[in-house]
Amino acid sequence: MPLNPDLNPKNGPQRPGGPQRPGGPQDSGGPQYPGGPQHPSGPQHPSGPQHPDGPQHPDGQHYPGFKTACIIVDKVYFQCQQRECIENVKVRVPDGCIPKSKFLDVIFNPGEIIRGTLVITDIPNRPNFRRVRFKVKVTFTVRVKNMTTGAIESITKELPPIQKDIVLYVPEARDEFTFKVIVETLSESLTEPVFDDKSLIFTIGVFMITKVVGKVQLLVPEYGFCPTPDECEDFQQNGICDEFEMAEFPDFFPAQLKCKPSCKPPKYGKK
Repeated sequence: MPLNPDLNPKNGPQRPGGPQRPGGPQDSGGPQYPGGPQHPSGPQHPSGPQHPDGPQHPDGQHYPGFKTACIIVDKVYFQCQQRECIENVKVRVPDGCIPKSKFLDVIFNPGEIIRGTLVITDIPNRPNFRRVRFKVKVTFTVRVKNMTTGAIESITKELPPIQKDIVLYVPEARDEFTFKVIVETLSESLTEPVFDDKSLIFTIGVFMITKVVGKVQLLVPEYGFCPTPDECEDFQQNGICDEFEMAEFPDFFPAQLKCKPSCKPPKYGKK
């Protein structure tokens, strides 16, 4: 596979001064910007024609010093979503917490592909698409409180391995180029845990996004380096007297009766 598709003879003859742009011959004034022909005063901003004083930033300001820059990033070539519902997840509670214990919360860690389980194979008659199989591990920590001693116990467990067998777009590439298959997860407890036979039992739902990622060099608009940030705020512990000084001054006198329109004042003298 050629390193640059523009250099492939199948795309058409090359311009004498350099490679041809995939969409047609090269502009006589210089190389074309990926989004269209080159503007007379310079490359176009991705959002539209260049302002006379310089390209326009999305915030509406104009930056005459606009440049392009090459950056190395992880580009997402393909991604897809799935979800898993795992019922009857059991977490054994320490003996010292039974029977007087209270469930506090559950904290999930990011899911990850289990090492050694990723297998990628070709699919006949489907170029650039692969069958991808792997297992995902999701760990979590349950916290319970011993109502007798007040101690908080943390119990770390993991869900049963989540088996995936899916089709992903993984294009052909040179031998030195490597794609990575990664997963991102969002897990949550779908039910309130219940105690049963020294264990907590609940149902967990896992949202999962699988991505095919490759490290590439991209040409992007550059607006310069980020400005120097503001100074950090030091945390200062306020004493009880400091809080008293900041408190609102209270009312010194009791509130008066507020009579509604239907309320009639009492009559004095005659009975």
